[in-house]
Amino acid sequence: MKNMKKILFYSAAGLCGIVVVPTLGLIAAVFTLCGVVCPIAGVVKLAGHLLHFDVPFVMFEWGDTTLHPVVGCILSVIVGGLLYCGGVKCWRLLRLFIRRTGEKRPVSALPRQAR
Repeated sequence: MKNMKKILFYSAAGLCGIVVVPTLGLIAAVFTLCGVVCPIAGVVKLAGHLLHFDVPFVMFEWGDTTLHPVVGCILSVIVGGLLYCGGVKCWRLLRLFIRRTGEKRPVSALPRQAR
């Protein structure tokens, strides 16, 4: 029974580590990067509109409609802020997950006095 608890604990911790750690790591990095790039792209599109040249690879589409560059700039700043905050939150969650998983041990692995 003692060994079974150890096996179950390390199996669950390993499986969570295989799925949760890479997922949170990728989401944190990509959301943070996109949170920085998105407002920059919105400002570039707005500057292009104000200087009367088109930047075709930067656009904010809502369904079939392409939004005006001023509205797109405002929304890109909002979306960029949300993505950046989401990336930072995922990074904190990843660090918390790693810290908590490292602290936990199965009950049978503790010394007799700690039980």
